[in-house]
Amino acid sequence: MNNNKIKRLVFVALTGALVLLLAKTTKFPPFLQAPYLKLEFGEIPLLLLLMLASSGMALEALVLKELLSFFLFGSNFLALIADFVACGTFLVVFSLVWRKGGGIRRILLATIIGTAARMLISIPDNLIILPLQYGTPIVGVWTQMIYILPFNALKSILDGACILIVYPRIKKPLERYFIGLT
Repeated sequence: MNNNKIKRLVFVALTGALVLLLAKTTKFPPFLQAPYLKLEFGEIPLLLLLMLASSGMALEALVLKELLSFFLFGSNFLALIADFVACGTFLVVFSLVWRKGGGIRRILLATIIGTAARMLISIPDNLIILPLQYGTPIVGVWTQMIYILPFNALKSILDGACILIVYPRIKKPLERYFIGLT
């Protein structure tokens, strides 16, 4: 294995572990009426990895986070699939809009379009997963959408806002470590 492949694996593994750590330690419910929806800041390292290296590496780290969550904490597999679909959609759309090297405006646009995509995918995502996971009737899922959709919007917007603050400050010092790792 060459040096770049090893560095790539290390960055994916470290990011996946950091995402899991943040996901488990920064949880809080934004809506009192829906305490089962918990915001966390685990996606910020994924966005940074996406911007510094590649969307592929960010998705690999997301898969690792979901697997670690399943095997270490016994998280519900269906919930992890729903999380992967929502987060993965946000990451892919963000990546397509941002396109390496985009400035602040591009990050804002990527956040807005990624947020819309996440909200849209969360509708079929929850209509499929919640009945399988909890036996929730479709009508019950639709009544929960008044919390699920704003939750997904808030999560994506907060992640994008954090990236707007953090990315410009760490881009230069970290860039050199990610050369050739895509």
